[in-house]
Amino acid sequence: MSFIILPGEQKDDWAFENGKEVLWYLENPMTRVVQITAPMAPIPYGFNRHKTNQPKEMDRVFRKLHEQERDKNAQVIEKMWSRGRAQYEALRDRLNQRLVSADTKVWEKAFIRESLRLMSERDNEAQKNNVYGISAMEESPAPLEGARTRVN
Repeated sequence: MSFIILPGEQKDDWAFENGKEVLWYLENPMTRVVQITAPMAPIPYGFNRHKTNQPKEMDRVFRKLHEQERDKNAQVIEKMWSRGRAQYEALRDRLNQRLVSADTKVWEKAFIRESLRLMSERDNEAQKNNVYGISAMEESPAPLEGARTRVN
C-alpha cells in the first residue's frame, strides 16, 4: 500500500505531520508481524500501533513487509507444488512398471519412454524456475535501491 501525493494536494490529513509524510503501522512484538494501518483503525489483539516520519524507520517497515510477503508466497508455492505430488509420483511408478513388463509392445515402450522423458524435463524446468520456493522471475533477492538518497 502506498500513498500518492498529487501536485496541489492538501497535506493536512492524518498521513502528514508538519508537511512530512507519516507512516502508521501495527507491529506484534511477539511475532514481529508488521501491518500498515491508519490512526482511526481498530487495533487487533497483540499488536501495537506506531507512527514514524523517519525515512530509515519507514524503510525498515517496508523491508519487513517485503520479507513477510516473500515468506507467504514461498509457503503458497510449496503447498501448490506438493499438493498433487503423490499422484504424480504414483503415475511415474506405474509407467516404469509397465515399461519393464514383458507383455508391453515395442510402440508402447517408445511411448512410455517419451512420456517419462517429458515428465523429467517438466520437473527440471520447475526446479529451475523455483529457487527455495521463490519465483525465479525476481531479479534480485532484495528490493531495488531507490533513486533518491536524501528525503526531505
